[in-house]
Amino acid sequence: MRNPELSTASGDRKALSDMYNDANCSIFDINDAIEDSTTGAELVKKLNALKLYSKFTLERETPEYVRLVTTDCFGKKNYLRAEK
Repeated sequence: MRNPELSTASGDRKALSDMYNDANCSIFDINDAIEDSTTGAELVKKLNALKLYSKFTLERETPEYVRLVTTDCFGKKNYLRAEK
């Protein structure tokens, strides 16, 4: 998978660095998990193994992309989309 994009429910783009604390994880860990995954389920498993602020669930998988959803501590949904 490649080209990860994190966005809010209203479509505003967010930085991937909004998903973690620098002491527990790095952007490289997230990119490695995305690049090493071949299916949506595998991506969810690898991301949820990292120490991120919240857990992801698979929302949609097509032949072109995977979309995961997470809910932040304020109850707002965020979406992670990655191309296959």
